Amino acid sequence: MRKVIILGWGNSQRQDDGLARIALERLELAGLPPDVEFVHADQLLPEHAAIASQADVLMFVDASKTGRPGEIRVEKVFADGKFPGPSHHLSPAALLTLLQTVYGSAPEAYCATLRGDAFEFGEGLSPSIELLLPLFVDEIARIVRERMTVLA
Repeated sequence: MRKVIILGWGNSQRQDDGLARIALERLELAGLPPDVEFVHADQLLPEHAAIASQADVLMFVDASKTGRPGEIRVEKVFADGKFPGPSHHLSPAALLTLLQTVYGSAPEAYCATLRGDAFEFGEGLSPSIELLLPLFVDEIARIVRERMTVLA
């Protein structure tokens, strides 16, 4: 069985930006195999490289501010060879570059996003995102299961 790490980030005090935390909570109840590890953070940091280096498959989860309202995207992610400079925040591609450089690790990686509607201060998801959350979670779970079995 392949090791999968689902790494989500976002601020739960900024409405839809807290999507990843709620999605990861629901994914933990989705009956995924025991080799799936769930990690949530407020932002994607260089420190996550140590955890991510253990993965065969890495699934990033985040709310998006781009795309059509309510759009769900799951895209393959590749190292881009770029570091963010003095910034402490990383993109998924930059984290993969760090993994390759420091750990010699190159997990298969995907980024799942759901286009949010509200990013103001406040707790809870907007009504439209709350309605789409089950579809988002189901799509992530489907891909994780597929990647664990196809390449086992």
